[in-house]
Amino acid sequence: MVALAVIVLLPTVALLGRLGLLTDPMVWASFVLVVGFLAVGLVTTVRRVGNPIGWLLLWQGVVAGFSAFSAAHGIYDLQVAAESLPGGSLLLWTSTWIWLAALAVSPVIHVLFPDGRLLSRYWAGVIWLALASMALAMAAIAAAARPLPGPTLLAGPSWGPELDPPPPLALVGPGLVRGGRGRLLDRHGDPSAPSQGR
Repeated sequence: MVALAVIVLLPTVALLGRLGLLTDPMVWASFVLVVGFLAVGLVTTVRRVGNPIGWLLLWQGVVAGFSAFSAAHGIYDLQVAAESLPGGSLLLWTSTWIWLAALAVSPVIHVLFPDGRLLSRYWAGVIWLALASMALAMAAIAAAARPLPGPTLLAGPSWGPELDPPPPLALVGPGLVRGGRGRLLDRHGDPSAPSQGR
């Protein structure tokens, strides 16, 4: 997995160099993030063999590296290449939403920390809720960005108003959270409410 990320990062650096973006602090921050995820994931995987946190950190590094490659390839295709590169617009579109796949495992890592096991089986619902909400966000951004031509995707950040998720999908995540909190309060009571003697 680490070798795959390194293989993806080498052409990314070359493309960013051709674009003149290697002096951009955000580009360096992205590389530090990718290398950090890979290094900590590799050490955790080797030293704590049965702990899934190392594999999840490696996943974050690989996906973040692929996201950087996708963006660099797509930008190079639109701005520099004399002829269209294979998959340029597809990779640029992919870079608008694939980074969420790396972010999606962050709540899972927090729930499994430090030994890689759930505190109880009820925490599995937190994991599924986090993954489902990220999947919905990825689908919404991908659906909103798909009809946009490449230059429009380059014009602004991927979180700008041109890529706002469609309203039905945007309301699903908060609705699930509110519904889950309501059921939790029904079952256990509201801890912020004043206690009454029984």
